[in-house]
Amino acid sequence: MHLRLGGATARLRLRLALGPPRAERPPRSRPAPAAMSSSPRPADPAGVGVPEGHQLVTEGQVTMVYPRDENSVFYNPVQVQNRDLSVLMIGVHARMRAERRWSRAKRKELRRAMLQAQRDEVGEDELKNEGKEQRKARAARFERDLTDAVNEAREGVDFDGMTAESAGTDDGMTIFEALAASGLRSLRYWKEVPGVRAIVVNDLDPVAVEMCRENVVRNGLEGALAGQQRQDGGPPVPEAEDNDASDVMKRRNPKQRPPGLHLQVGDATHEMYVSRLPPNVPLDQMNATQRDHQRPQFDVVDIDPYGSAAPFMDA
Repeated sequence: MHLRLGGATARLRLRLALGPPRAERPPRSRPAPAAMSSSPRPADPAGVGVPEGHQLVTEGQVTMVYPRDENSVFYNPVQVQNRDLSVLMIGVHARMRAERRWSRAKRKELRRAMLQAQRDEVGEDELKNEGKEQRKARAARFERDLTDAVNEAREGVDFDGMTAESAGTDDGMTIFEALAASGLRSLRYWKEVPGVRAIVVNDLDPVAVEMCRENVVRNGLEGALAGQQRQDGGPPVPEAEDNDASDVMKRRNPKQRPPGLHLQVGDATHEMYVSRLPPNVPLDQMNATQRDHQRPQFDVVDIDPYGSAAPFMDA
């Protein structure tokens, strides 16, 4: 906290804020430690077993295995609250995102219906003969009525349910964990955040990606893996395109990532640089660079570096 004070008044305020000198303060008992979302002695839910020299840690809804050697991929208990808040805020974002998408679609639907009703009621000729001020007043009333209609329709919508259901559709979110290490954040997002369609779990270290794969299996999520992980530690082989997908969807978003967990060894900045394709760009409006090298943008990018995040900001 940055505290900037000056003069006698400031010194008085500071003394009142800090209370009496330490020697005058009454003794107080140490409060009990707050409960954390990680468990020091978790059970092994998948029954996989714990390798020698490793430990199990349960955080949120996932159980992870970590080597006891801190020079390798390690578990950082100090960041438990940070990860809890990330899960919470991405969940809030997912709901707000679903609500915005619904609002845009509903507003477009109601606008079309109300414009047609207006034409039927007033008549095309009368609308054409209106003066400038009349037209402005009518447009203002129309927008107010449209907003009221959208708000009225909103009252009966279950946005929480809509968010959860979007995970199985093309409207679900895609998340990129740039520096995944053991994949703890990605697995928590997959199990605890509603509406997640795909997560790209990326790390430059093949050992870390292999540990993430082991933790995926440990948590019973191997069925969520998208594509086959290459034996040479390279990125996963993408799934074949769905030949039954609609032509409209292919034209709208022809490079959409398959649903599921995508484990890959790769450079985080490169992945972000090639993931700049704006959503819903028609195929015929893409230039050669977009068609050949770009993939759709992510809805959420998680960057948790050891040092400064500055090297990743431009990407």
